[in-house]
Amino acid sequence: ITPIYWFFGYLTWYPLAAAIAILCIAGVCMIKTKIPFPTIHIQQIKAWRPTWKTLLLLLPIALLLLLILTLAKKMTGATIISPWTLIGPKFWLLTAVSVPAVFFVLQQKTSATYQYIILALWYLLVYGFLLFTHKYAFGFDQHIHLASMNWIVTHGLLEPKVPYYLGQYFTSISLAEITNLSLDWISRALVPAAAAIILPLILLQKKDLSPTIALLPLLPLSFLTFTTPNNLALLIALLTVLTVWVRFDTRTIGTHIFIGILTIWALITHVLIGLPLVCVLLLIYSKHTWQTVLASA
Repeated sequence: ITPIYWFFGYLTWYPLAAAIAILCIAGVCMIKTKIPFPTIHIQQIKAWRPTWKTLLLLLPIALLLLLILTLAKKMTGATIISPWTLIGPKFWLLTAVSVPAVFFVLQQKTSATYQYIILALWYLLVYGFLLFTHKYAFGFDQHIHLASMNWIVTHGLLEPKVPYYLGQYFTSISLAEITNLSLDWISRALVPAAAAIILPLILLQKKDLSPTIALLPLLPLSFLTFTTPNNLALLIALLTVLTVWVRFDTRTIGTHIFIGILTIWALITHVLIGLPLVCVLLLIYSKHTWQTVLASA
Protein backbone atom coordinates (compact mmCIF):
# COMPACT_ATOMS: atom_id res chain seq x y z
CA ILE A 1 0.00 0.00 0.00
CA THR A 2 2.81 2.41 0.86
CA PRO A 3 4.18 3.01 -2.69
CA ILE A 4 0.64 3.39 -4.07
CA TYR A 5 -0.19 5.90 -1.34
CA TRP A 6 3.00 7.83 -2.09
CA PHE A 7 1.92 8.51 -5.68
CA PHE A 8 -1.89 8.32 -5.63
CA GLY A 9 -3.07 8.77 -2.02
CA TYR A 10 -5.17 6.40 0.10
CA LEU A 11 -8.43 4.71 -0.87
CA THR A 12 -10.53 2.38 1.31
CA TRP A 13 -10.22 -0.65 -1.00
CA TYR A 14 -6.41 -0.79 -0.67
CA PRO A 15 -6.35 -2.98 2.50
CA LEU A 16 -8.56 -5.69 0.94
CA ALA A 17 -6.41 -5.76 -2.21
CA ALA A 18 -3.27 -5.98 -0.07
CA ALA A 19 -4.74 -8.84 1.98
CA ILE A 20 -5.53 -10.81 -1.20
CA ALA A 21 -1.99 -10.21 -2.50
CA ILE A 22 -0.46 -11.39 0.79
CA LEU A 23 -2.57 -14.57 0.75
CA CYS A 24 -1.44 -15.29 -2.83
CA ILE A 25 2.24 -14.81 -1.88
CA ALA A 26 1.79 -17.05 1.17
CA GLY A 27 0.21 -19.73 -1.03
CA VAL A 28 3.12 -19.60 -3.49
CA CYS A 29 5.60 -19.88 -0.59
CA MET A 30 3.79 -22.94 0.75
CA ILE A 31 3.90 -24.59 -2.67
CA LYS A 32 7.57 -23.74 -3.23
CA THR A 33 8.63 -25.01 0.18
CA LYS A 34 6.40 -28.09 -0.16
CA ILE A 35 4.57 -27.51 3.11
CA PRO A 36 1.89 -30.19 3.40
CA PHE A 37 -1.68 -29.11 4.01
CA PRO A 38 -3.22 -30.58 7.17
CA THR A 39 -5.45 -33.62 6.76
CA ILE A 40 -8.33 -34.53 9.02
CA HIS A 41 -8.73 -38.10 10.25
CA ILE A 42 -12.17 -38.95 11.54
CA GLN A 43 -12.02 -41.22 14.55
CA GLN A 44 -14.49 -42.42 17.11
CA ILE A 45 -15.00 -39.74 19.74
CA LYS A 46 -14.36 -40.97 23.25
CA ALA A 47 -15.75 -39.47 26.42
CA TRP A 48 -13.30 -37.01 27.94
CA ARG A 49 -12.29 -37.86 31.47
CA PRO A 50 -10.22 -35.22 33.20
CA THR A 51 -7.16 -36.37 35.10
CA TRP A 52 -5.19 -34.61 37.80
CA LYS A 53 -2.40 -33.92 35.32
CA THR A 54 -4.86 -32.40 32.82
CA LEU A 55 -6.35 -30.15 35.47
CA LEU A 56 -2.87 -29.17 36.60
CA LEU A 57 -1.94 -28.20 33.04
CA LEU A 58 -5.11 -26.14 32.66
CA LEU A 59 -4.41 -24.23 35.86
CA PRO A 60 -1.75 -21.89 34.29
CA ILE A 61 -4.20 -20.86 31.54
CA ALA A 62 -6.86 -20.00 34.11
CA LEU A 63 -4.29 -18.10 36.18
CA LEU A 64 -2.99 -16.04 33.24
CA LEU A 65 -6.51 -15.23 32.05
CA LEU A 66 -7.41 -14.13 35.59
CA LEU A 67 -4.41 -11.79 35.69
CA ILE A 68 -5.23 -10.31 32.27
CA LEU A 69 -8.86 -9.72 33.27
CA THR A 70 -7.68 -8.13 36.52
CA LEU A 71 -5.58 -5.66 34.55
CA ALA A 72 -8.49 -4.90 32.22
CA LYS A 73 -10.72 -4.13 35.22
CA LYS A 74 -8.11 -1.66 36.48
CA MET A 75 -8.15 0.33 33.22
CA THR A 76 -8.29 4.05 33.82
CA GLY A 77 -8.44 7.25 31.80
CA ALA A 78 -7.06 9.39 34.60
CA THR A 79 -3.59 10.89 34.72
CA ILE A 80 -1.42 8.62 36.85
CA ILE A 81 2.20 8.80 37.96
CA SER A 82 2.82 5.10 37.30
CA PRO A 83 0.65 2.18 36.14
CA TRP A 84 2.11 0.08 38.97
CA THR A 85 -0.01 2.08 41.45
CA LEU A 86 -3.20 0.59 39.98
CA ILE A 87 -2.63 -2.94 41.25
CA GLY A 88 -2.10 -4.41 44.68
CA PRO A 89 0.20 -7.05 46.18
CA LYS A 90 -2.17 -9.93 45.33
CA PHE A 91 -1.58 -9.35 41.63
CA TRP A 92 2.20 -9.54 42.06
CA LEU A 93 1.86 -12.68 44.17
CA LEU A 94 -0.19 -14.43 41.48
CA THR A 95 2.22 -13.20 38.78
CA ALA A 96 5.13 -14.68 40.74
CA VAL A 97 3.24 -17.99 40.91
CA SER A 98 2.53 -17.93 37.17
CA VAL A 99 6.24 -17.90 36.20
CA PRO A 100 7.04 -21.40 37.59
CA ALA A 101 3.65 -22.55 36.30
CA VAL A 102 4.62 -21.58 32.75
CA PHE A 103 8.00 -23.27 33.25
CA PHE A 104 6.23 -26.45 34.41
CA VAL A 105 4.03 -26.57 31.32
CA LEU A 106 6.93 -26.04 28.91
CA GLN A 107 8.87 -28.86 30.57
CA GLN A 108 6.03 -31.35 30.09
CA LYS A 109 5.44 -33.43 26.98
CA THR A 110 2.44 -31.41 25.91
CA SER A 111 1.33 -30.46 22.41
CA ALA A 112 2.97 -27.54 20.63
CA THR A 113 -0.44 -25.85 20.41
CA TYR A 114 -0.89 -25.94 24.18
CA GLN A 115 2.63 -24.63 24.75
CA TYR A 116 1.97 -21.82 22.28
CA ILE A 117 -1.26 -20.79 24.06
CA ILE A 118 0.48 -20.69 27.44
CA LEU A 119 3.44 -18.73 26.08
CA ALA A 120 1.24 -16.27 24.13
CA LEU A 121 -0.89 -15.54 27.22
CA TRP A 122 2.23 -15.05 29.36
CA TYR A 123 3.74 -12.66 26.80
CA LEU A 124 0.42 -10.82 26.46
CA LEU A 125 0.20 -10.36 30.23
CA VAL A 126 3.64 -8.72 30.38
CA TYR A 127 3.75 -6.82 27.09
CA GLY A 128 0.07 -5.80 27.21
CA PHE A 129 0.27 -4.27 30.68
CA LEU A 130 0.05 -0.67 29.44
CA LEU A 131 -2.60 -1.59 26.87
CA PHE A 132 -4.87 -3.02 29.55
CA THR A 133 -4.34 -0.30 32.15
CA HIS A 134 -4.45 2.88 29.99
CA LYS A 135 -7.85 3.64 28.49
CA TYR A 136 -6.65 6.10 25.87
CA ALA A 137 -2.92 5.85 25.23
CA PHE A 138 0.47 5.75 26.91
CA GLY A 139 2.55 8.83 26.23
CA PHE A 140 1.98 11.68 23.82
CA ASP A 141 3.38 10.03 20.67
CA GLN A 142 0.48 7.61 20.31
CA HIS A 143 -2.04 10.49 20.13
CA ILE A 144 0.00 12.20 17.39
CA HIS A 145 0.27 9.08 15.24
CA LEU A 146 -3.43 8.21 15.73
CA ALA A 147 -4.36 11.73 14.56
CA SER A 148 -2.14 11.28 11.49
CA MET A 149 -3.79 7.95 10.63
CA ASN A 150 -7.30 9.39 11.05
CA TRP A 151 -6.33 12.27 8.74
CA ILE A 152 -5.10 9.83 6.08
CA VAL A 153 -8.34 7.81 6.28
CA THR A 154 -10.50 10.95 6.09
CA HIS A 155 -8.58 13.01 3.52
CA GLY A 156 -6.57 10.36 1.67
CA LEU A 157 -3.22 12.14 2.05
CA LEU A 158 -1.07 13.61 4.82
CA GLU A 159 1.11 16.56 3.89
CA PRO A 160 4.04 16.85 3.84
CA LYS A 161 4.65 13.29 2.67
CA VAL A 162 7.50 11.54 4.49
CA PRO A 163 9.04 8.12 3.67
CA TYR A 164 8.83 6.88 7.26
CA TYR A 165 6.16 5.87 9.81
CA LEU A 166 4.07 4.55 6.92
CA GLY A 167 4.81 0.95 7.91
CA GLN A 168 2.86 1.44 11.13
CA TYR A 169 0.20 3.69 9.62
CA PHE A 170 -0.89 1.33 6.88
CA THR A 171 -0.57 -1.79 9.00
CA SER A 172 -2.95 -0.27 11.55
CA ILE A 173 -5.30 1.21 8.93
CA SER A 174 -5.44 -2.05 6.96
CA LEU A 175 -6.16 -4.16 10.04
CA ALA A 176 -8.87 -1.71 11.12
CA GLU A 177 -10.49 -1.79 7.66
CA ILE A 178 -10.35 -5.59 7.29
CA THR A 179 -11.44 -6.49 10.85
CA ASN A 180 -13.85 -3.54 11.30
CA LEU A 181 -12.25 -2.84 14.67
CA SER A 182 -11.49 0.60 16.05
CA LEU A 183 -8.41 2.23 14.56
CA ASP A 184 -7.63 3.64 18.01
CA TRP A 185 -7.58 0.18 19.57
CA ILE A 186 -5.67 -1.41 16.67
CA SER A 187 -2.99 1.29 16.70
CA ARG A 188 -2.41 0.90 20.45
CA ALA A 189 -2.51 -2.91 20.50
CA LEU A 190 -0.32 -3.50 17.44
CA VAL A 191 3.10 -3.97 19.05
CA PRO A 192 2.08 -5.78 22.28
CA ALA A 193 -0.31 -8.09 20.46
CA ALA A 194 2.13 -8.83 17.63
CA ALA A 195 4.87 -9.59 20.16
CA ALA A 196 2.59 -11.95 22.07
CA ILE A 197 1.38 -13.74 18.92
CA ILE A 198 4.47 -13.93 16.71
CA LEU A 199 7.39 -14.29 19.14
CA PRO A 200 6.19 -17.66 20.53
CA LEU A 201 5.65 -18.96 16.99
CA ILE A 202 9.30 -18.31 16.15
CA LEU A 203 10.88 -19.28 19.48
CA LEU A 204 9.00 -22.58 19.85
CA GLN A 205 10.70 -23.81 16.67
CA LYS A 206 13.94 -23.90 18.65
CA LYS A 207 13.28 -27.02 20.71
CA ASP A 208 16.43 -26.76 22.81
CA LEU A 209 15.32 -23.35 24.15
CA SER A 210 12.24 -24.57 25.98
CA PRO A 211 11.43 -23.66 28.76
CA THR A 212 13.94 -20.78 28.92
CA ILE A 213 11.90 -18.80 26.37
CA ALA A 214 9.48 -18.06 29.21
CA LEU A 215 12.15 -15.74 30.62
CA LEU A 216 12.06 -13.37 27.61
CA PRO A 217 9.40 -11.04 29.13
CA LEU A 218 11.64 -10.65 32.19
CA LEU A 219 14.28 -8.93 30.03
CA PRO A 220 14.09 -5.11 29.81
CA LEU A 221 12.48 -4.99 26.36
CA SER A 222 10.25 -2.00 27.10
CA PHE A 223 9.78 -1.23 23.40
CA LEU A 224 7.39 -4.20 23.20
CA THR A 225 4.93 -2.68 25.68
CA PHE A 226 3.40 0.14 23.62
CA THR A 227 3.05 1.08 19.95
CA THR A 228 5.04 3.78 18.20
CA PRO A 229 6.82 3.59 14.82
CA ASN A 230 10.15 3.27 16.63
CA ASN A 231 8.91 0.39 18.79
CA LEU A 232 7.24 -1.36 15.87
CA ALA A 233 10.45 -1.15 13.84
CA LEU A 234 12.43 -2.56 16.78
CA LEU A 235 9.94 -5.43 17.07
CA ILE A 236 10.25 -6.15 13.34
CA ALA A 237 14.05 -6.10 13.63
CA LEU A 238 13.86 -8.52 16.58
CA LEU A 239 11.56 -10.85 14.62
CA THR A 240 13.92 -10.70 11.64
CA VAL A 241 17.00 -11.54 13.70
CA LEU A 242 15.20 -14.41 15.46
CA THR A 243 13.96 -15.77 12.13
CA VAL A 244 17.49 -15.70 10.72
CA TRP A 245 18.75 -17.46 13.85
CA VAL A 246 16.04 -20.13 13.92
CA ARG A 247 15.31 -20.80 10.24
CA PHE A 248 18.25 -19.56 8.14
CA ASP A 249 19.91 -22.97 7.86
CA THR A 250 16.77 -24.46 6.30
CA ARG A 251 17.46 -22.40 3.15
CA THR A 252 13.83 -22.40 1.97
CA ILE A 253 12.55 -19.71 -0.33
CA GLY A 254 9.68 -19.07 2.08
CA THR A 255 12.13 -18.15 4.85
CA HIS A 256 14.07 -15.74 2.64
CA ILE A 257 10.87 -14.10 1.37
CA PHE A 258 9.64 -13.69 4.96
CA ILE A 259 12.97 -12.11 5.98
CA GLY A 260 12.80 -9.77 2.97
CA ILE A 261 9.23 -8.69 3.79
CA LEU A 262 10.17 -7.99 7.41
CA THR A 263 13.19 -5.94 6.31
CA ILE A 264 11.16 -3.78 3.90
CA TRP A 265 8.50 -3.35 6.61
CA ALA A 266 11.15 -2.11 9.05
CA LEU A 267 12.55 0.32 6.45
CA ILE A 268 9.22 2.01 5.72
CA THR A 269 8.38 2.12 9.43
CA HIS A 270 11.57 3.72 10.75
CA VAL A 271 14.53 4.14 8.42
CA LEU A 272 17.04 4.61 11.26
CA ILE A 273 16.27 1.08 12.40
CA GLY A 274 15.64 -0.42 8.97
CA LEU A 275 19.00 0.61 7.48
CA PRO A 276 21.16 -1.03 10.19
CA LEU A 277 18.99 -4.14 9.84
CA VAL A 278 19.68 -4.20 6.09
CA CYS A 279 23.43 -3.87 6.74
CA VAL A 280 23.39 -6.75 9.25
CA LEU A 281 21.45 -8.98 6.85
CA LEU A 282 23.81 -8.15 3.99
CA LEU A 283 26.75 -9.20 6.17
CA ILE A 284 25.01 -12.45 7.15
CA TYR A 285 24.04 -13.34 3.59
CA SER A 286 27.44 -12.41 2.15
CA LYS A 287 29.22 -14.52 4.79
CA HIS A 288 26.88 -17.43 4.07
CA THR A 289 27.49 -17.08 0.31
CA TRP A 290 31.27 -17.08 0.74
CA GLN A 291 31.08 -20.13 3.03
CA THR A 292 29.05 -21.95 0.38
CA VAL A 293 31.52 -21.01 -2.36
CA LEU A 294 34.54 -22.09 -0.31
CA ALA A 295 32.85 -25.36 0.69
CA SER A 296 32.13 -26.21 -2.96
CA ALA A 297 35.66 -25.26 -4.14
